[in-house]
Amino acid sequence: VSLDVTNAHSLYLEIAGETGVLGLVLILIPLGCAGLAVARLRRSGDAAAAGMAAAAGAAALTLWLHAAGDWDWQLPAVMLPAVVVTGALIGRARATVPATRVVRGSLAGITVVAVVAMMLSVPAGLAADSAARDARAAARAGDLPVAADHARRATEREPSAAAWQLRANVLADLGRAADADGAFVEAMRRAPREWSIPADWAAVLVRRGNRAGATALVARAELLNPLEPRVAALKARVAG
Repeated sequence: VSLDVTNAHSLYLEIAGETGVLGLVLILIPLGCAGLAVARLRRSGDAAAAGMAAAAGAAALTLWLHAAGDWDWQLPAVMLPAVVVTGALIGRARATVPATRVVRGSLAGITVVAVVAMMLSVPAGLAADSAARDARAAARAGDLPVAADHARRATEREPSAAAWQLRANVLADLGRAADADGAFVEAMRRAPREWSIPADWAAVLVRRGNRAGATALVARAELLNPLEPRVAALKARVAG
């Protein structure tokens, strides 16, 4: 199927890819708390609470496991029940089983970790996204030096493959061949299976007249995404 995809088929891979380990920790903390809640309710001696824990725990587990392999987080009808059930489990455990000092301390520690992780991960990602948007806007307006400066800031704030790819393309448009090649190398190092990076680099090399280098890169892009029309067009352009 000839289709461009921008989201991973997994909530956890998507979060890890966008916000790194800290973001992944943030999504796993409530799931871990729900697991502890189920265990506490099952040991509480309250038959009704234990039955509720078994049913709700099975429902929550099913939904959160399914989110590991599909775009569930974009479907409120699927994910809102998961969030509600998870919250209900945690709330029922707190109401049924009094928290010990150790548990209260653990929850306080988890809260601190979550807040610190949020403070560290979200602002950096937002700043990088803003810089990348500014770079694209400046490039569309024809102000390449400003675009290059914004692209540099994007790689400094969040050195993702996409940021390096953007920086490489802007540098290539500026005629800074060596710097552009270095940025393409860095982008490919960070995302070796992303077809669009070698495709972009190949297009740049074709403009420079380096058909040998472009041919190798087109072959790599074709191996990664053989059905992509842009790769086929590049291949024909290099051959011609």
